[in-house]
Order: sequence, then C-alpha cells, then structure tokens
Amino acid sequence: MSSREERRKQRDLDEARKAGNLPPEKDADGSEINPHIPQFISKAPWYVDPAGQTTLKHQRLDKPANDTPTTSSPATDWYARGQRAGPAATKYRRGACANCGALSHKTQDCMERPRKLGAKWSGKDIQADEVVKELDMGWDAKRDRWNGYDPEEHRRVVEEYEKLEEVRQKIKEQEAASANEPRTTGEGAQETEELNAAKSKNLRIREDKAKYLINLDLDSAHYDPKTRSMRENPNPSSESQTASASAFVGENFTRMTGDAQTFQDLQVFAWQAEERDAGIHLQANPTEGALKVAREKKEKQENDEEMQRVLRERYGGGAGTGQQQKLPEELLLAQSETYVEYSRHGIPLNKGHKGPSKSRYEEDVCPNNHTSVFGSWWSKIDGGRWGYACCHQFTRNSYCTGREGIVATEEAAAHARGISTHAEDEEPMRKAKPAVEDEEKGKVGKDVKEGREAEKKRKEIGMGITEEDLDEYRRKRRMFEDPMADYRDDGGL
Repeated sequence: MSSREERRKQRDLDEARKAGNLPPEKDADGSEINPHIPQFISKAPWYVDPAGQTTLKHQRLDKPANDTPTTSSPATDWYARGQRAGPAATKYRRGACANCGALSHKTQDCMERPRKLGAKWSGKDIQADEVVKELDMGWDAKRDRWNGYDPEEHRRVVEEYEKLEEVRQKIKEQEAASANEPRTTGEGAQETEELNAAKSKNLRIREDKAKYLINLDLDSAHYDPKTRSMRENPNPSSESQTASASAFVGENFTRMTGDAQTFQDLQVFAWQAEERDAGIHLQANPTEGALKVAREKKEKQENDEEMQRVLRERYGGGAGTGQQQKLPEELLLAQSETYVEYSRHGIPLNKGHKGPSKSRYEEDVCPNNHTSVFGSWWSKIDGGRWGYACCHQFTRNSYCTGREGIVATEEAAAHARGISTHAEDEEPMRKAKPAVEDEEKGKVGKDVKEGREAEKKRKEIGMGITEEDLDEYRRKRRMFEDPMADYRDDGGL
C-alpha cells in the first residue's frame, strides 16, 4: 500500500509527462507509452502480471512460441476442490484427523459425517489427503468476482441453448410441413400438442404487457420500479377490466385472494364476540377463534337445511324424494331469448312479441282421452267449479264422455233444481255452444250478446222459472268461494 506522499509524487510525475516537461515512460521492451492513456488500460491486470507494471504488452495478442498454452498462470491457478493427493494410508498417522484419518485438515474442520468410532481408534476407512494449494493473491485478485471461474462451465450453457435452438428449428419445419395438410386426430394431434408444449415452455409469452405500459397517462396508477408493483388499478374506469379475467387490476386486488378473506372473517367474528362478552381474542388465541367460526358456520348450515326441509314438507317441492326440484332457468333468472334494444336512457326501443309465460307445471296435458285440459271450463252452478271444457266434468281423474257428458251434466243440474228437461231443449243448447265459443274468443258483438241473454230469459220463462225464483235462488245458494261461509259466531271470544 503506497503512502500519501508516494501517490502525490506519482500524480505530479504523470502531469509533467502529459505536459511534455519529462520524457514518456517506457515498458519492458523499450517502447514509449503515451502518457494520456488511462491507467486502467496501461496497467496490466492481476491475472496477467501480479506486479502490476505499466505496459501495453497485455493489450496485444501474443501466442507462445510452441503454440501451447501455459500450464500455470495467475488466471488458471485456483484451489483444487475435490482432488486427492495419492492413495489413502493403511493406518492412522499421528497428527491426522481423528474422524477420517486425513492429514490435510484438523478434526474440527472435517466435512465428513461424524463417526461413532473415529479412524484414530478404529484404524479403518482412512481417507486420502486433499490437495491443498497456497495462492499468493494481491488486493485485486482477492476481490475479483471472476477469480477461479472455469470457462468450460459456460460451454455447457452454450450447448444447452444450441440444443433448444435445434428443437425450435425442427418445430418450425414440422409446422410449415403440416400447414398445407388437413388436421388429424390421434397420434398426429398428440405429437402436435407435445411440440406446442415444448415450444411454449422454452419461449417467453410475447403477449404479456408490462404494468407501466398499460396506461401511459402521468396521472394514472403509480408504478414502483424497485419492487415492480402497481398497487392501484391503472384503468379504473375501463369496462374491459370486467370483460377479461386476465386483465390487470392492480396489486391491491390480490389482498382479497387466498386466506385474506378468511382472516378478515375471523377478525370480524372476534369483534362481534367481544361485543357479546364472549372473550375471544384473535391474536392471543387464533385457534379458538377459528374453531368457533367453523362451529358457527356448521350450525348455521344445519339450521338452513332444517328450515328448507320443513318448507319442502309443508309446501312440496321434492320433499318426498329427498331432493328439491330444480326450477327452469327462465323462472330463476328471469331470462329469455327475446331480442330487445335499449336506448341510452335504458328504455326499450322494441319490446318485441311477448310469448306465453311458462309455469313450473306441465302444460297442455290431456289425460284419459280428454281433448282439453282441466280448468278450461268454469261452471257457475253451485257457486262455481272448474272442469273440462270437452265434457263438463268436475273430477280431475275422470274419463272423457264427450258431447253426451255435457248433456248429462246439464240434465243433472236441472234435475237438482227441480226443473224437468225436454228433448227439444237440446237443439237450442247445441246451437248456443258455437256462440259461447265465439264470445270467449271476442268475436261476437254487443248485439249478439244481448240477443243471447234475451233468448236465455225466454227459455227460462218457458220452462216455468220466473224472475222471483231466480232472485230467491241467488239469496239462498251457498257461496263456496266465500271464506266466511262456514263462520259461526258463538258469542264467546
């Protein structure tokens, strides 16, 4: 290490040579050295000349006379790791390692597994001595990061990349050959998938975009280059963030993934338990809090299942089979395939044709030879009842009797009222049925409807029924649809 005075004299000498007051310095061969050349160029590195003399010889490509590399140099001399100095000894030597029996190190520096009975006492399995080199390195040599590096190690990396390049070239040739051929399934498709997997494994995905390139606005989310993190969403008002699952929405989004939500639920439960004086502390005893949260969730799930079971048993819905009936998605989500356009204010522009609404029950089912569904006919007799329009029967599981059933129903109703029927009344009834159907369809005018009412009154008068009889019947008949029909006031509450 040179002193301060020596460094000062060397600096003054260099300035005098640069000014031309002193002759330039000469190397070992007698050649003059330009004083304006920097020191890091004119000074030989430690692995060429350990003395560090000023010369330019190391800048020239000089080969040895016999074209053979030197066997020893400061750049090639390094510790011989793993090399042994000859065969192992047959018996223990004094001063050797008590564990393995080698003379190259002490017992405390032995790198082998400690034996139950060392070589000093057993005299067996004595290891050979390691090769120990004493290297005299200077200040630069000790601090050089590449000191002791073997260039042959880099050759392995180069060979690996050359093999990968050959595989990529083969994949490109196969893709070019199969571009004009039709796609096949089986072994050919499997080989193509394997080639694509190998290609995607070795190549970087070019579609990945850096976070700081998503939004180039200066007022957008802050990007920290040291940690490579962008906590906020770079495009908070963009609609594409919800459309694509792979869109980047900021590092803060990951805070609510994984066990973060579970920890937040535990903390909320601990706060609520503290209000109830339950004595749960998440930091003091997290296991107790986790067990109580799991127990509470299980009890809540059991209570919900029990409530659903009770509702299914009371109101139906698959309680007998043990599984709930699954409603159609049209009823659950209120969705349809009808195309509707909306304005900028959310108002439908073309509402379109609204089709018939669907229910959870089977529609257009006509059992037992019926031609209409149950409930297609309403009778005002006896307070009103539902039945079949094809035969006027009120029993759901009955067989269809057709036109004869309608006549029999009318006769039975007339007989129950004490009115005799005549055969000649059948013809007006048959003529009146098309008018009834036309009225239900909305195709009969007001005049036709008034004519039907007048014809009905003339028919009832001809059968012996007067207006007074009809009024008395209306007062005394039982209203089945009246919820207060069976009410009896006993006077005591």
